[in-house]
Amino acid sequence: MKFISKNEIIKVTDKVEKEYLECWKIFKNFRSSKFTLDKLFSFQPKLANAIYKEEEIYYKICEEERYLIKNKSRYKLGWFKKRMKKLKEYKEFINKVISIGKCIGDGFIYIFYNGDMDLIKRHNKNPRVAHMAKGLGTKAELTFINNAAVLNGCIVLYHGICNFLNIGDISLYSPQNHRIVAIGELKSRKEGDNILGISVDFISKINFTGDAILYEPNGKQSALKFNSEIKDHDGFANFVVERLQRQLENMESVFTDDEQEIKKMGDKRAIYYYKELEDISKKSKSTGACLKKVCNSLVISCFVNDNKKLSDHLLSNRKNKKNVETNFDLEEVNKIIIKDSKYNSIHMAELPLICHYGNVPLAMWNLNFNLLRDIIFQRKNVFTIFNPAFIIEKLESNGYIYKKQLDNSISFSKKIDNKRSMELHNAEFHFHLISMFLMSEDEVINLIQASEDVFLSTDLNGNVVANFEIIQRG
Repeated sequence: MKFISKNEIIKVTDKVEKEYLECWKIFKNFRSSKFTLDKLFSFQPKLANAIYKEEEIYYKICEEERYLIKNKSRYKLGWFKKRMKKLKEYKEFINKVISIGKCIGDGFIYIFYNGDMDLIKRHNKNPRVAHMAKGLGTKAELTFINNAAVLNGCIVLYHGICNFLNIGDISLYSPQNHRIVAIGELKSRKEGDNILGISVDFISKINFTGDAILYEPNGKQSALKFNSEIKDHDGFANFVVERLQRQLENMESVFTDDEQEIKKMGDKRAIYYYKELEDISKKSKSTGACLKKVCNSLVISCFVNDNKKLSDHLLSNRKNKKNVETNFDLEEVNKIIIKDSKYNSIHMAELPLICHYGNVPLAMWNLNFNLLRDIIFQRKNVFTIFNPAFIIEKLESNGYIYKKQLDNSISFSKKIDNKRSMELHNAEFHFHLISMFLMSEDEVINLIQASEDVFLSTDLNGNVVANFEIIQRG
């Protein structure tokens, strides 16, 4: 068996990074409402095929792992352990590269799914699909997305380029309705040596008349007949561009400076530390991390990565992490430590490449596009240092009781009146809004206290369980 080499991984990753950067440029223009339909339709095939190149390397590593384990007795124990450790490092690196691609894809798909939060919630109930499947199925999916851009007047969205769509293989977005109108499952079969049969089963809100527009690599459009007469698609391109530009402008109007709309018991604007991050980024350098306290509980840190390419991380990622640790500015960290507080604790976090339900994808954050690119492509490393002591003591001063459960989950409880008490579970999620998503601590405190207003507005007696969802919208 031929073992995977570092040079092979570097060669593939360098090509993939160039394709990612091309996709980022298309996405940037799309988000800025400066795009053509040809460029828009080229985005998903380009990104999907780039991600798949990394997936193929991942498959080879997994195959080598299985081979080595099966034939362990043939190798010296020391070499076997060293090789298995190296393969683990390779897999971690490739997972990071795949996450970067899907981070860009999250932003692209989110633009279309932004008005369907309930549908995203349904996707979230299924396990996240971390990798494309190996075999004929994924090849059929790539063949389909390489060709079919529009079906029945709807834009085809491929789930394999993002992290938060876990039901089916494709979605259909209607420019006319501004909604997702169908979810499809692709099925494939061999119908000959060089013929691949692909069928799609849809769960849909519309009836299909049975024809599609195909986007071809040469930028031309052609029609594909599905047991019906081919319709006249003249004017469709202008219609789609106009509708999407209008939607993007509406989304952009949600932002005011560093404010972003969230959904919680109605619409509310929340303040984020985006401006502070941009200021810190401008002062960052490769010789050490630039740290700055931005509120009573949070320090944001940024440092420039010396690595010019993603593949360089394979050689020097550990060195860079050590460099940051040894150049830590404790003076800034000490500013968020409350003297004699029993709640002092330090938590470090990175900005999330992977998008989950309820959060706006990193690629859609209201940051400078160049900074976003540098963060996503690991040219600048941003991490936060969070101490929950201030928030806990602030809530306790307002009558809340802090509890840490046996499973290390956090809750707050408060007596509402003589007959009723409320308890807020999984409060660590609110802490993550600050440490990972840079929401201001005042906003988070207000969100927790807002749940009290809901109880006060009801006349329910006895034990009541209320499920609150905090949904960021962009």
